[in-house]
Amino acid sequence: MVLGMLALSLLAMPLLAACGQKDAPAPAPTPAPAPKPSPAPAPKPSPAPAPKPTPAPAATRTVKVGYIAGFTGPLAEGTKEAFAGAKAVFDWANETNYIPGLKVEMVSGDDQYQAAKVMQAYKQIQAEEPIAFLSYPAGNADVLKEVMRRNKTPLVNYGGGNFSIDPPGWVFVTVAMYDTQQFAVLKWINENWDVAREGRPARFAHLAWDNSMGTSSIKPGMLYAEQLPLVDYVAAEVAPSGTMDFTPYITRLKQKDPDFIYMALVTPPAISAVKTGIAMGIPKEKFMYFDYVTFMWGAMLRAVGNEVVEGAFVGTSFYHYTIDTPGMQKFWGIWDKYSGLQRPVGLAALVGYNPGLVLLEGMKRAAATTGADKITGEDIYKALQTIKDFNPGTMVPVTFGPDIRDGAREMLIYKVKDGKIYLVGDVDKPIDGGNPHPSEILAAAAAAAAKK
Repeated sequence: MVLGMLALSLLAMPLLAACGQKDAPAPAPTPAPAPKPSPAPAPKPSPAPAPKPTPAPAATRTVKVGYIAGFTGPLAEGTKEAFAGAKAVFDWANETNYIPGLKVEMVSGDDQYQAAKVMQAYKQIQAEEPIAFLSYPAGNADVLKEVMRRNKTPLVNYGGGNFSIDPPGWVFVTVAMYDTQQFAVLKWINENWDVAREGRPARFAHLAWDNSMGTSSIKPGMLYAEQLPLVDYVAAEVAPSGTMDFTPYITRLKQKDPDFIYMALVTPPAISAVKTGIAMGIPKEKFMYFDYVTFMWGAMLRAVGNEVVEGAFVGTSFYHYTIDTPGMQKFWGIWDKYSGLQRPVGLAALVGYNPGLVLLEGMKRAAATTGADKITGEDIYKALQTIKDFNPGTMVPVTFGPDIRDGAREMLIYKVKDGKIYLVGDVDKPIDGGNPHPSEILAAAAAAAAKK
């Protein structure tokens, strides 16, 4: 019994002790560790914008320009230089992108300086479908006028006769016409003849081959001289084309005792005529040299020497190489880089260069209006008519218009010294051979004859 009670006491003691204690507060919960901030994700780089495609360069169109000239025959030397001058212009334009989107290729045909072969050369080139033409010599303009109109292809020629420009068509002439040249010379003689010393008017004579160059200025020149108090037009001797022996013609001229013998001849026959005249006792200073001869001046000097031409007068619409202008400096830069020929060079280089520049100006204007990818020969024809006072600095200014096809009507007179050709007067004051215009003189004469 006692043992039972003791066992119960022992069991109860922990319970009593527990009942005697105050309740202990529950331990504070351990705070959860603050979450570590997650690092912000690195920004993804924005994708680079897709590159815009570079626009393809505008397509370049290549057009062809025909060139008809006497690559063989008596003008071969001059033609070589003239063609090189024209080609240099277009090669320069191609390389400098002068007309954006347009390049020019030249194609050529040989007429052998024979009018009968001009159309053959034209047909050869026409197969290449040129957009425009250039040509040398001047007489080709007369032959080609109608076919240019029919095919709507402009021709920019260095020269030409009256038929090529009247009525105005698709032929554009860049140098003073044959008759305009003679008018300028007659006017210059009238203004500079020393009548007080000589006691009479100047006696003027004309020597030529029977072609457009040789004959188209005779009738209007004679009519104009009648209006000039100090000029008598005493003779006109015309030999068949191809003549090289001028003995009978010079013999008759000598009988007229002219003060000036105007040679409407290319260089080879002019050489023969001058030699014949000097052998007959005609003073060398009386022979006058013009466009047709000075374009092959080197050939002239090789044949006769400096002494034979000393003191003679020369006339042309072009600047000779003794004139220094920015335009001439530009010409030499283009010539030296693109022509493929070395200096010295005859003035024939400008026979190609100047018309080439004029045609290039017309093409540039047409491209600006119509677009290089669309221009046609007709567009160039229209654009050429807008050219006014275009001054390349290598010749007198050029002006065309709806009714104007002879772009240059002025001349510069030069004198030969030591074989070189020096300007007489002021380069900015050329002699106007177009006022009055030869066509006006001829029309007035025709009207007067109709009244009789």
